[in-house]
Amino acid sequence: MKEYYVLRATAGLIVAEISMIAPDTSWKEITDAIHANGGKVFVQLYHTGRVTHPVMNNGVIPLAPTAIAIDDVIHTPEGKLPFPTPQELNQNQIDDIVQQFVTASVNSVELAGFDGVDINAGNAFLIDQFLRDVRTNSLVVVNALSDATGSDRVAVHIAPLSGYNGNYDSDPAAYAAFIATLLNEFNLAFVFLLRHDLKGIMVFTKAEAVDALDNDEFGAIALGEPFVANPDLVIRFERDIDLNEPDRSTIYTQGYEGYLDYPTLD
Repeated sequence: MKEYYVLRATAGLIVAEISMIAPDTSWKEITDAIHANGGKVFVQLYHTGRVTHPVMNNGVIPLAPTAIAIDDVIHTPEGKLPFPTPQELNQNQIDDIVQQFVTASVNSVELAGFDGVDINAGNAFLIDQFLRDVRTNSLVVVNALSDATGSDRVAVHIAPLSGYNGNYDSDPAAYAAFIATLLNEFNLAFVFLLRHDLKGIMVFTKAEAVDALDNDEFGAIALGEPFVANPDLVIRFERDIDLNEPDRSTIYTQGYEGYLDYPTLD
């Protein structure tokens, strides 16, 4: 994994894969290597809420704002299984989860060497579950993390129009405005918004990214798939050279193939 990230350190800022809110210092060797190659890196932190299953969680029933199951199946080590009915959270459990976010964030910055944390408040995970239609201020997590690490080391990942895992909102525009109003109270490092929510297409081309930046639509553009397939993406953009096409059959697989076997210009 270290080699994968080092090859992409020229990105400037890497937002690493999503991680559970649990103490984890195993990233230190990787973050040190990214820094040594001129890059910066944030880690995504999340709590799944109801988007999990006891067979994936040591037999523990999932926790959620309400005891309502997702009407779908989840891929588990035992195959596809129906989502279970979660246990409704009480205030003590909510307080415990906020503290878990704080502990994970402090460890990520102070022990694991990350430059900051990106709180995943989208994609139907726990924080997103609290915000849909109900409009509760579950961004108390943002406040707690800002106090613990400084708000300039905190980012928030949102997806207002997403209905992933059945987590829809009856008024996405009001939902987006509600979140924006809450986040404006903080001096955050950045807010990560999926392009799919705005234009129905996930991946930017170089021309689209440059145009969006020139028109001040965004402060920065995140490129995922292109960077997976092109470790030297920055050089290819600078020289206007064609990109490798990603092999989607190898994305989210384990091992060397699909991560370290794409050709570079060198």
